[in-house]
Amino acid sequence: MIVVKNRAETQSRPVTAEPRLQSRVYLGSIEESQRGPQAFTATFPPSYELHAHYHDCDQFQIFVEGSATVGRRTVGPVTVMYTDSYTPYGPYRIAAEGMTFYNVRAYSNIGSMPMPESKPIQERHRGRIIEAQTRFDGSVDLGDIPGMMRRATMIELGDDGLSAYEVVLGPDTGLEAEAVAGSGRFYIVLRGAMWFGDRDLQADGVAFVSPGDSSPFVRSGAEGVHFLQLQLPCV
Repeated sequence: MIVVKNRAETQSRPVTAEPRLQSRVYLGSIEESQRGPQAFTATFPPSYELHAHYHDCDQFQIFVEGSATVGRRTVGPVTVMYTDSYTPYGPYRIAAEGMTFYNVRAYSNIGSMPMPESKPIQERHRGRIIEAQTRFDGSVDLGDIPGMMRRATMIELGDDGLSAYEVVLGPDTGLEAEAVAGSGRFYIVLRGAMWFGDRDLQADGVAFVSPGDSSPFVRSGAEGVHFLQLQLPCV
């Protein structure tokens, strides 16, 4: 299964459970459990605080606007943070400019388990939290060189399929298809645009490829493309 959703196909709405937050749902739902992948953005107002918590699924968070501290970590554009299921993280303390992040998961997860209140029902001990920062400035590194490609490893490929890469392609540059492992792979475009198989994937767009399938052939547009390739581990 290959799913593509561009920002223009989504709508920003207040979160039902917390109207001060805005969410833009790309894949799945944030209000009911559904089959298939889940991808959405969450936008927090200035100086907002969110308690420490965990989820019962693996996830990536991609911080693209504003800044915050998450526990002892400071995150901002563009930070990628991977968290294993049942692994507590936080609290969040949002800075004065607010914050927006993407959250992507192989399947829907609704709500969160606050800590330390939920410790008695935590099914597993805490696992991995891996944080990585992008290295490239898409506005500079795209250049005007057709055929140019830069690729940086953010999280090394693990035995369970977990991996994260940052990729920059110059104008009209192709990237061959490859097999997808783990529990699925997400693509998030930070700048520019590309053809993702037969679909146009634009800036702020999200695509998902199921495990066992091959990612489609990718070709960047006239301005090149800067994107993230995020693969979740086997469940």
